[in-house]
Amino acid sequence: MDIDHPQLSFVAACRDPQRLPADYRGEMRIGDLRDPEYLDRLLVGIDIICHCAGWTSFLNQPRLSVSHYLDPAVDLFNRALEWRVTRFVNLSSVAVAATAQRQHDDSNGRPRRGQAMLNCMIGFEDYLKAHSTQRISVINLRAGIYCGRGLQRGLLPLLQRLRLPFYSTGDHAYMPVVDARDLAQAFIRAALAPNDGSYRSFNICGPEQPTQGEVFKHLARYASSSQPGFGVPELIGRNYARLTARLYRESTGPGMTGTLNSLLYNPPIDIEQARRQLGYDPQVNWQASLNDWLQHPATQLDDRSLMQADSRAV
Repeated sequence: MDIDHPQLSFVAACRDPQRLPADYRGEMRIGDLRDPEYLDRLLVGIDIICHCAGWTSFLNQPRLSVSHYLDPAVDLFNRALEWRVTRFVNLSSVAVAATAQRQHDDSNGRPRRGQAMLNCMIGFEDYLKAHSTQRISVINLRAGIYCGRGLQRGLLPLLQRLRLPFYSTGDHAYMPVVDARDLAQAFIRAALAPNDGSYRSFNICGPEQPTQGEVFKHLARYASSSQPGFGVPELIGRNYARLTARLYRESTGPGMTGTLNSLLYNPPIDIEQARRQLGYDPQVNWQASLNDWLQHPATQLDDRSLMQADSRAV
């Protein structure tokens, strides 16, 4: 996406500048969102915040999810109100909604037992809804399954390690892949959308949404890795995932958890509202995104790092 906006400039807020793209030439403000003094230094002269930083975990870690994600996110938004920021764009996930409600961009999140990270994401969405005003508008981006060059963490790298015995078929066995370039486009369009002083939520996925079977077969073909070769009805697959999540122990390495199960099962996600209201126009199909990831792998992470990610660049 070409950007032609003479008054637009970028400031990257990050803890580690080495995680920024090698070709990034904008301003950097280095620090930790958990540091109140850093928040004041960060927000000087800022009109729009694109919040995609934080700590995420597929493990059920309520205390860490609150202290490393929810509390810093709320503090950032509150400080943005004080500094009179006009737009706050938040990165969320389609998985916060109940499976059958994920077609609806503005459906309420459904808290789930044993899924602390998703519950904290829901809590932050609810906080943003309650505190958006005429002075600061909020756009919430519910992204699908992230993919693209340099991918380190997330559902797809974990699936390569898990070696599931089968994939699922059915109405909720889709994997709404979104490439990093399309996600960046969504952030830019959300940042520049007219300010109507409200909270709006949009589903953000790629132009096509593959099934589990299509993704696993693609990985088996192009990643030279062992992937499930046959499908089972969705009910069997989901019950198997629930059972293995209950039996999972962290000491055994990466495994199926409740949060992974929530991310893995989706209906086809409707992105028409983002097309109409933001002009979002995804360009990168899922095969190209997966190939970009497979051809340009990031540094291999250990098993625990795959299940849990620390703060990242904004």
